[in-house]
Amino acid sequence: MVLGLLMVLCVYGATQFLNRKQLKGILASMLILLTFSLSAQLKLGGDPEVIDDGSILELESTNQAFVPTRMTSEQRDNIPTPLTGAIIYNLTESCLQVNIGVPEDPFWDCLIDNSWLTMMGMDTTCTGGCPPGEQGPQGEQGPVGPQGPQGPMGVVGPEGPQGIQGKVGEQGPQGIQGEAGPVGPMGPEGPQGVAGSQGPQGLQGVQGSQGPQGLTGAQGPQGERGPQGIAGISAYEVWLKNGNQGSEADFLAALIGATGADGAQGPQGIQGEQGPQGA
Repeated sequence: MVLGLLMVLCVYGATQFLNRKQLKGILASMLILLTFSLSAQLKLGGDPEVIDDGSILELESTNQAFVPTRMTSEQRDNIPTPLTGAIIYNLTESCLQVNIGVPEDPFWDCLIDNSWLTMMGMDTTCTGGCPPGEQGPQGEQGPVGPQGPQGPMGVVGPEGPQGIQGKVGEQGPQGIQGEAGPVGPMGPEGPQGVAGSQGPQGLQGVQGSQGPQGLTGAQGPQGERGPQGIAGISAYEVWLKNGNQGSEADFLAALIGATGADGAQGPQGIQGEQGPQGA
């Protein structure tokens, strides 16, 4: 199967550059080769008898190139299940691509593309034997990127061993005496002492004679009459000062409250006794 695929690859590549006569010769050679066992080796170009024992297919030429399948990215993606290692030349990407994925999930990787050649100073428009171009001037240095976020704090290392205790220093000079502290609270009152013995009763003195009653003093003069006080305002005037308006009749009417609501009807009284029959 691999041999057949390689043959198809060569035929497709040959159709791009060979004339009909050359193409017919190659097709005839392939038809002959297909009659051999699938384990046979194949060599195109050069001496067909000389082939490495580790090769299944060899191409040898000094004036012809091997051209892989050429297709666009869209055509490439329409390949049903490309084998891992399949090779194409991508016309869209302008590079030689290899499927490094699997047939069910291909992943095409460019081996080399024109942008890399251009970066290396090579002319991508020449057709072989292109000498490297002159080195271009160095570009301006780009701006410094923003500072990245601070990384997380590292783990705290283990605590080191206790250092050797230093010598005791000399005693410093006596400090200035501080201010006296506040007076402390008064202590609790002590217990009452034992009562002393009662002394002897002294001698009673002689009662003196009662003195005479004093004379009644004369009545003092009547004081002066004080000034008359300021006359107070009436209740009506107080009513007006409180923001009310109206005559004295309105004021008197305001003193009478509104008629209260009728009270609830009382219970039915007890029926009285029937009176005597009339004459």
